Amino acid sequence: MTEFLPASTESLIRALPQPMALVANGHPGRELGHVIDRYSTVIRFNNFLLEGFSALVGTRTSARAVNGWTDLETRHGEIAISPFTADALESMHLSAFRAKHCVPVLHAATDIHALLPGFTKPSTELAFAALCSHLGLEADCFGFDGFTSGHYWDPDTALHTTHSRSEVERLLQLPGITLYGRSFDYASLYDFCHTEHTEHTEYGVNEGLILFPQHGITLPGESVIVFGAGNGDLSRHLERHGSNVTVVEVSPTAYERIPVADKILGDALTLCTLERTFDHFVSVDVLEHLTENDIRIVARESARLAKRLTVSVCTRPSELVGPAGENLHLTVRPVRWWIDLFGRWFDIEVGTGHGLGQLLLTGTRRAVLQNAAPVRVPRSPASASLELPSGYIARERPDYFVDSTDVCGGVTWQPDVYTMAAAIARASGCRTIVDIGCGQARKLSALYPEFRVIGIDYGENINWCRRTHAFGTWLESDLEQHEPLPIPSAVLSEAVIVCSDVIEHLVDPRALLATLRDLLVHARFAVLTTPDRTRTHGPIHAGPPPNHAHTREWTTEELRRLCELQGLHSDGAGHTRSNDVQSDLATVALVLRGAAREIDDGVMQAAVIAGFVPLQSTPHATASAGVIPSTQRNSTEQPRFVLRVGADAEALQWYSDAERDGGIEAETRIFLDAQLESCDLMVDLCPDAGFVMMSAATAPGGAPTVLGYGGDSQTRENWRQSAVDAGREIMTADSGRRSLLATDIGRHLNPQGRLFVHATASDVGLILDSCNTAGAIDQLVAICLAPTDDAAGSIAAAGILHHAGFALTQLAERAGEVVMQPAAPPFLTGLIAVQASLIDVPFESATL
Repeated sequence: MTEFLPASTESLIRALPQPMALVANGHPGRELGHVIDRYSTVIRFNNFLLEGFSALVGTRTSARAVNGWTDLETRHGEIAISPFTADALESMHLSAFRAKHCVPVLHAATDIHALLPGFTKPSTELAFAALCSHLGLEADCFGFDGFTSGHYWDPDTALHTTHSRSEVERLLQLPGITLYGRSFDYASLYDFCHTEHTEHTEYGVNEGLILFPQHGITLPGESVIVFGAGNGDLSRHLERHGSNVTVVEVSPTAYERIPVADKILGDALTLCTLERTFDHFVSVDVLEHLTENDIRIVARESARLAKRLTVSVCTRPSELVGPAGENLHLTVRPVRWWIDLFGRWFDIEVGTGHGLGQLLLTGTRRAVLQNAAPVRVPRSPASASLELPSGYIARERPDYFVDSTDVCGGVTWQPDVYTMAAAIARASGCRTIVDIGCGQARKLSALYPEFRVIGIDYGENINWCRRTHAFGTWLESDLEQHEPLPIPSAVLSEAVIVCSDVIEHLVDPRALLATLRDLLVHARFAVLTTPDRTRTHGPIHAGPPPNHAHTREWTTEELRRLCELQGLHSDGAGHTRSNDVQSDLATVALVLRGAAREIDDGVMQAAVIAGFVPLQSTPHATASAGVIPSTQRNSTEQPRFVLRVGADAEALQWYSDAERDGGIEAETRIFLDAQLESCDLMVDLCPDAGFVMMSAATAPGGAPTVLGYGGDSQTRENWRQSAVDAGREIMTADSGRRSLLATDIGRHLNPQGRLFVHATASDVGLILDSCNTAGAIDQLVAICLAPTDDAAGSIAAAGILHHAGFALTQLAERAGEVVMQPAAPPFLTGLIAVQASLIDVPFESATL
């Protein structure tokens, strides 16, 4: 038989069936023998005894775990396994043991000491539990009491040990390991609570009497076990409505007051000893008062005992403390943790209770146990699915941002956002500000006490808020996961949501937007902000962001489109200051409407006064207002775009007249209208006023990528804002960047897209050289040369283009249709050079 044994302890325990019980030799504290005998695998330790102790520790043994000390008894018929390696100090006497033992002793291949730093002499029990945890195995531990008692067969004899007395604390920290023993003195603590905290608290007012009627929960005719009955009011209520109720309560003081006949004085371990079954397991705002270890026991036992589940928990710290100043909520975990915990045994539905942070879980027991929830690692979506340019590069794993004053360096970022949210709240009669991604809540806290403040974040940021701010409600949530936030609808109905510079930190922002959408079913408005990519880094920037805590960044229009796709509607889009050091408006700000359904003038005026600068939209603008409406029309016969221009009155009038008389470079714009599609790239090397760029950006066939080179900083800003006003985007750079044209083409040209260029005759050589360098010459469809008075230059450019395989064309009207025809020198009125290989019909019959 020995030749078939596995090679190591790890090999054996991986093959053993689950569930697994590890039964140590401390006194279990109560008779748990029949509980231990339910397990498929039972591992016992060293010199354990069974005869005469079956009521305490059961009867079954699957394997014996041993160390190498000289007091180890030789036994027959039990497989012996060690959690220590062969060369460990603990194994030094095993050779003598092997000589007497009838089967080999399996050793571990893993150095357990490396898994237990600070424990130079771990017990066999702790070492074995740590090895199981390291292997990703779940195990339940019985008889582990930190050597506070003697062995269960001699409990009155003091136990002298060289092992650490803090082994229980370390055991409770091991993932996958659950201690079936005393982890906390609940009876003493809650006797205190039911004596001292009976006025205006959950100890005097039963939460279930509010929660059950609010959600219409009735359980007539069902057998119900209520765990943690408190003052018993809910249990009595259920009895009056036809339920057959059994109560389990840990506090002797509360137990005596419970007006139910079938009641049990007990704790989580008491549930394990029950052999009855029930229709329904109920626990209202109790589990957060337990340790995580004991919560796992309750969750598992609830599924063993009952078919259905109704549990409420609180996900924030308690406002009450115990006799030693301890917070009464021993376990404060986010919504997802609770869903994953109970979701292993029940098909869970999630609801929100009536109190801030209260979560309601209901469910029906699963037919098959679900594996423990894996660690969720969000995946980065494709840029195009987030309304970013297809060539945009996102950061795969951003750094976690700790929102501390040290990191911020004394700079206040988004200084006007919270003032804006407060102004919107006042204008709409809201009393609450909910901050999604609150960081350390320095700006949010300034709104208290005028507003009730609720902050939501995770990690060190939310821990800092809970330690530092005695006011407010601080909820933990992983913003990468779409999960319900436990905020009652009554609170949200008078709330404004703030989500300030959070979305750029997330790997997958769609979960955050879905959370915002859920909140806005009841909340009135939300203010969403993020850095404007082009205003912050320039129009050519294609990621990843320089800030290593940022994954990606959007422009105003990109973010607005993304929100619309996710079901979020913005009636206010604009910018606000990024920080209190510079005055630039480089932060996108969207005001999203929720339950209000529309944003009235008073709300938007309040936002503007507080620092919100909305985008301008003037479809009927005239030249006298500093803008020129396009002669091109959209489907509603409105100007397709309105071009912002500088304050030079003479230039303004010239451009206005030229546009009114038929459109600046009308032939080029007609040609581009007929050709451009969303995946194409249009480069403008002579943008002048910007009409050709704007025409390309608003092309009816799609929204191509548009790059423009030239103009001063104010002119370029006018172009960008004109595009935003029209619901599109362009990228601009000064003329000095023309030397990097090949780089820009390579970065922004979609492999499946085509390239169109608007330029002057003198730019032809640069264009062809850049396309060859970028490997894009085959994608170059046309070069549209602007009108010129340089006859010699235009003829020279035509020669170069002809030699490079381009047909020289112009547009003409034939029988009411626009057709392409051969161009004649000197080409002073402009020229459209098209790759000859793309023209497969005579010019005169090639219609656009």
